[in-house]
Amino acid sequence: MRKCGSCGSLLLGEGDTCTRCGAPLPALTPAGAPAAAAPASWGGPSASAPPRSSFGRLSIPPPVGPTAPASGPEGPPSALPALREAWQPMTMPAPVRRPGPTRLGLVALAVSVALLSGAGVTRLLHSDPLPSGTSAFVDGGGVTYTSADGAFLVQLPQSPTIDRRTITVDSVSATIYTAIASSNDYEIGAASIAFPISISPDRVNAVLESALAEGIHGSNGKLVHKDVTMRGSQPAIEGRFNAPDGYKAHLLVVSSGSTLIMLIVHAKTGTERLYKALETSLLVR
Repeated sequence: MRKCGSCGSLLLGEGDTCTRCGAPLPALTPAGAPAAAAPASWGGPSASAPPRSSFGRLSIPPPVGPTAPASGPEGPPSALPALREAWQPMTMPAPVRRPGPTRLGLVALAVSVALLSGAGVTRLLHSDPLPSGTSAFVDGGGVTYTSADGAFLVQLPQSPTIDRRTITVDSVSATIYTAIASSNDYEIGAASIAFPISISPDRVNAVLESALAEGIHGSNGKLVHKDVTMRGSQPAIEGRFNAPDGYKAHLLVVSSGSTLIMLIVHAKTGTERLYKALETSLLVR
């Protein structure tokens, strides 16, 4: 069977021209003659793969060419599987599913909650224990101290060491009264600075800021946090800072008329609980 190159008709027989359009036909291939060698497939045993073109970091495979007919029972290996593998899309890993709480986990959680609601809370609070001799003070006891100028009274853990001195600030004299209760584990004190004139309302915040900064600077401390606040009807500022010995300290400055009142706690442990007890006991007159 031959195909006419002019009209496309399929013809049987040995004629030299197309019986439909008369165009000449190609010569017949003698029987038994070897067929023309088919092109080797890409990736076959004796074929070398054509060069790939590249763009950036991507390696782009060439278009798929024809595959040679089988030369044996199984035929030559095909390049298609390799090309398909090269063009496989990236597989994103499936999201990790965290297992839900097991019954044992729920029981452990319930036990933890029960502990924290009882003795666990006590252990948690005692991770920052109070210094020796201050438990009664934190519970509302201690020694009552009244400032010599009558500006305030406050509770202290024990009888304090009292001092009085006069300072001059910008040609203005002021008297400082201090009371410090201390041990090897803490310093808890109160002070008042009495000026001859009242502090102007528009200068109160600046004076409080200055007093806090000077108090921390004078102790060579490093400020951690400060809050401008009110204590009752009196403007106030408080600051937490780290002392040079590495322990925590808490300072409060309150403005009351012509007087600045200062409270200070510096302790190895339990600083915030000691400060809370001191600040709660303060009564400004």
